[in-house]
Amino acid sequence: MKMLDFKVKRFVGIIFHLILAQICLAQTGIANQNFGKDTLQLREVVVRATRPLAKLNSEGFVTEVKGTVLEKLGFAKDVMGMLPGVLNNNGSIEVFGKGKPVFYINGHIVRNNIEVEQLKANQIDKITVITNPGSRYASTVGSIIKITTIKKVGDGFSFDNIATIGYRNYLYGKDNLDLNYRIDNLDVFGTFGFEKGKDTNSSKNVQNSWLSSHHQQNTTMKSTQHSNLIDGKWGFDFSSSPKLSFGAFYQVSYAPTKTNSSIMSSLYSDDVIESETSAYKDIKLRDLEHLLDGYCHGGWGKWNLEMTFDLMWKKIRENQNVIEQTGINQDFGIKDVGHARLMATELYASHPFLKGNFSFGVDFTNSSREENSESENSIMAGENNKIQELNMAYYVETMQHLGNVTFRIGGRYEHVNSEYFIGGRKNHEQSHVYDKFFPTASLSLPIGKTMVQLSYSKQCYRPLYSQLSNTVHYVNKYLYQSGNPYLQPSYSDNISLNLRYRWLALTANYKKVQNQIITSYTYYDDSKTIALLKKENSRNSLSNLQIMASFMPGFLWKCYYPVLACGVVSQFYKIDYRGNIKHVDNPLVVVKFNNIFKFHNNYMATVNYSWRSEGNSENIKMGSVGQINLSLAKDLSEKWNVKLSANDIFNTARKNTFTIFSGMNDVYIEKAASVRAVECIVRYKFNTVKTKYKGKGAGKKEMDRL
Repeated sequence: MKMLDFKVKRFVGIIFHLILAQICLAQTGIANQNFGKDTLQLREVVVRATRPLAKLNSEGFVTEVKGTVLEKLGFAKDVMGMLPGVLNNNGSIEVFGKGKPVFYINGHIVRNNIEVEQLKANQIDKITVITNPGSRYASTVGSIIKITTIKKVGDGFSFDNIATIGYRNYLYGKDNLDLNYRIDNLDVFGTFGFEKGKDTNSSKNVQNSWLSSHHQQNTTMKSTQHSNLIDGKWGFDFSSSPKLSFGAFYQVSYAPTKTNSSIMSSLYSDDVIESETSAYKDIKLRDLEHLLDGYCHGGWGKWNLEMTFDLMWKKIRENQNVIEQTGINQDFGIKDVGHARLMATELYASHPFLKGNFSFGVDFTNSSREENSESENSIMAGENNKIQELNMAYYVETMQHLGNVTFRIGGRYEHVNSEYFIGGRKNHEQSHVYDKFFPTASLSLPIGKTMVQLSYSKQCYRPLYSQLSNTVHYVNKYLYQSGNPYLQPSYSDNISLNLRYRWLALTANYKKVQNQIITSYTYYDDSKTIALLKKENSRNSLSNLQIMASFMPGFLWKCYYPVLACGVVSQFYKIDYRGNIKHVDNPLVVVKFNNIFKFHNNYMATVNYSWRSEGNSENIKMGSVGQINLSLAKDLSEKWNVKLSANDIFNTARKNTFTIFSGMNDVYIEKAASVRAVECIVRYKFNTVKTKYKGKGAGKKEMDRL
């Protein structure tokens, strides 16, 4: 094994040296960093590597940021792209095989992504990636990213502002301001955000139906969107002692959007054209959300007690006007108004027990969403529906250390009462009560020089409220979209394996899903000329295997830090398609190769490559896509930082393609949206301190569903 290690490091070192030697020879003036260097003699080549920055413990992969090259990257999301098992897709963070994670900063749940976007890399102490959350977290939570910031000291006023200007088809800009005033044990803080942009995109749909004859609808659409965001947050935090702290904040956000689209459609029957239509569509959307969050942490003897609560209310108003031209102009409008509210609270207690601890708690969530739609001069009928849910959850968990072995076992019982109302009357057929127990277990131990974590969990995916709505939305003349009030939750059994050996990190996950929620393609009415996209539960179970290996040799030559990750997602699934059984099991391959270069005078450059192959996901065939991003950053002083970036420099990520297979139908969708952009980010700060707010929040997943 030692000889194999030596040969691998020798090969990697020589290859990297050939590419980077000339660059790194010029970096002799770089200040020495305390990275625990090891020197390895390879003929005439001397390779200096650092100890790996990521390790595996009983929770998951923990990556140190403070005092490493990662703290110079710029912002938190830039750091996350360097973590094992984490993908940064143009600012959208995903945990491989687990989807979008739930973020925690210093123990409190993140409700607004602005908080993550504002967080700078040099404020972070460490980041933990949890791929199999314990019983304390809702059964719908697939992964968690916990960020621990560096503790700041000192009183007074702090100011932190991030201004961004970029070009992607059109100019866009945004600004985020963070204010904090600390005196003794009291923090008073506020954040303000503003975004304004304009963008264009296009799409092409080809819908095929094989009935008594072959019907095909071809549609092309071009859209221009104007978007704005105004966000504000004010709160306080008070710590009277190490065992007692409490705080609260109020947040409001307003997001108006306007979209103009032109649509060309044609209908063919057995390759003979039957009709052609052009249409113009204008959509005005107003989204207003209020959030009130509070917490209290206390201790009593050896007991640790926590209480959190959230109140959220939201209103969405959409006005849609459509003009169809089929020889005779037809003008119709659709008005949709949605109201949502949520009340959530959590009580949690923990106590030392044997060689670990014992914890238990209760979650309570009460939420509702009401939607009213009106249609003028349209064949689509107006709708009035309301969904109301009550969710009670009780959980218990223990973690024990037996020498080098750590095990965690727990269980969570959830009771959900979902009521569906149409026109103010309860519909019993579409109302349901669910009672389910979700066990979790994990085992962590070292085997030689390899750290191993094996875990099991049972998880649930509940439909989004919009997926349960029976409101029909107009896409184009031959395609509508709606929810499905008959949807049932899907349940999965998950087995996860994480390994950490020196510079190699391996994540593997196998899951089997019942009642998988998939996208179906049916008809709106008996004429079978208008297709309807909606969600439905699959009759067949779906099995899924995901494996990703991350190679992180550490910091090389004092100027280069590479991370290479390769992953594969392979599903085992079959569907009914055109009277036969179709196996949709082509694997998806994912590659990321991120590189950090450190230069003189506080310059930092990155070259990041990402690629996803063609393959299947559920009943969908996805096309391949890839891109290369570049950036250059410089700390001008302790107060000023500038970063220049160029995303998707070869414009290879512009087009995304999907093909949905369903029954006797399929639809090919080709979307073109610019990812290529240039951006300049300027940050100014003074006397910055991170707020001590420790609220964890409650009902995060329920807010996402709303």
